[in-house]
Amino acid sequence: DVGMHDGSLALQVLAFSAIRATGHAQPRGEDMLSGALPNYCFYECADGKYVAVGALEPKFWVNLTAALGRPDLARKPLAPGKLSDGVRAEVAAIFKTKTRDDWELLLLQHDACTTAILTPEEMLKDPQVLARGLVEQVKGKPAPSMPIQFPGLQMPVCGPAPKLGADNDAVLNPLRS
Repeated sequence: DVGMHDGSLALQVLAFSAIRATGHAQPRGEDMLSGALPNYCFYECADGKYVAVGALEPKFWVNLTAALGRPDLARKPLAPGKLSDGVRAEVAAIFKTKTRDDWELLLLQHDACTTAILTPEEMLKDPQVLARGLVEQVKGKPAPSMPIQFPGLQMPVCGPAPKLGADNDAVLNPLRS
């Protein structure tokens, strides 16, 4: 039994910590994992597409600022609120100078903990998605594959959902006996 909601809830450690410490969670965009830090948020690029930055650890932030041509930014304060607003503005201006794909190619050469934010259509062609077989074709249209991998076991291809009520007898039959 693996529930997506269960797993998502377990990832909310910072929100739980804030509630335990202060009685309430930070508003969206104001805690360290929702965009309050310039080293953990997303930035718009010259083409209107976005890059996500997850450089929480100092080594990733140092690598990113070097890749951006601004190693001096690594020595500036990183904290939620006004203290980091100037750093965020400087990083945002830099990301606006190239397209998302140009940044992705450049940043792949650095251990900077960044990634392109893809549209759903782009995700269907992503090399990692393809290599892991995370999308399959059902009647010529994309559908998500089983996200949990079992080595040596090929999961069956899912078909379209049955028509409303088509499985009633099979599902309810055990209850009728």
